[in-house]
Amino acid sequence: MAYLSQFFVQLRNLLLFLTVGPLLLLLAVTTYPLQPQRLWLLFAGALIVTVVLVAVRMFVQIERDEVISRIAGTTPNRLNIHWSFLGNIFTYALPLLGVLAAASTDLSDLIRSWLDPLVQVLR
Repeated sequence: MAYLSQFFVQLRNLLLFLTVGPLLLLLAVTTYPLQPQRLWLLFAGALIVTVVLVAVRMFVQIERDEVISRIAGTTPNRLNIHWSFLGNIFTYALPLLGVLAAASTDLSDLIRSWLDPLVQVLR
C-alpha cells in the first residue's frame, strides 16, 4: 500500500492541475476582452467538460481496478458506488460544472428555471 500511495499523490496533483487550469482560462476569458469572446468561452467550456469526463473516467477506472478493490475490500472489476467514490466526484467534477453553469447565461437560466419551483415550494 505504501508503494501505491505515492502514485495516488501524483494522480491527485495532476487532477488538481487539470481542474485549476481550465478555471483560470475561464477567468481570463471572462475578465479580459479577448476577441472573439464567444469562441473563447466555447473553447473554455469544452475544455472544462472534457476535464470533468476525464476525472470521472479516472475515478471509475480506479474503483474497478483489481488491486485497489482488494485493498479497499470491495468487489474487483465492478463499480462500487460508496461515499469515498462520490466524495471524489463531488470534489473535482461538480465544482467545475457549477462554474461552467455560472459562466454561461443560457445554462444558468435553464438551471434557475428548474430550481425556481423548488424554491417556491420551500418558502
